[in-house]
Amino acid sequence: MALSAAFTTDGSRLAIGAGDRTIRYFDAATGKQLRVLRPHADWVQSVTFSPDRAHLLSASRDRTARITETATGQIETTYGGHETAALTAIFSRDGKTAFSLAQNSPVHVWETTGGETSQQPFPVSGRSDRLAFVNGGLAIGGADGLVVFCLPPRIHGARFRALPQIRLGTSIRKTVFVELAVRCKPRF
Repeated sequence: MALSAAFTTDGSRLAIGAGDRTIRYFDAATGKQLRVLRPHADWVQSVTFSPDRAHLLSASRDRTARITETATGQIETTYGGHETAALTAIFSRDGKTAFSLAQNSPVHVWETTGGETSQQPFPVSGRSDRLAFVNGGLAIGGADGLVVFCLPPRIHGARFRALPQIRLGTSIRKTVFVELAVRCKPRF
């Protein structure tokens, strides 16, 4: 059962995270499966590529987020700071920092080389389960609405500053999340 999918920014590769604890890595043009990765002990709930496409970041019900090298399939970094199932994880735009979110948990911010926490986890309200970078800010969305947090221009050592929360109806949240988040303008 596929739980998450991600393309590289150029559309040449596809990764699919699944309930069988695997990440399947494909050539998107031919559909040829290039590799099967097994970085987790439970469902792979989220996958995303690094900005340079050389790594995959995954989040799992095993309470970890892991960075795997796409060329070799080797796990390079494991972040195990979550107390519940990790739902999603994303890279910063420069690929040096990762953000991960678990069930009923704050957003964790950690270094992609070594998995060390780079700042205290910051709380989010409601049932958040999605992360995205939008116009320089970090958008955190979930079943009960959308919260947008802004980042200063530099991520390392940054502290998050909350913007007003935007609430959406749960029946349309997945469609509206991206549309509304793209229109938000961060203020520093």
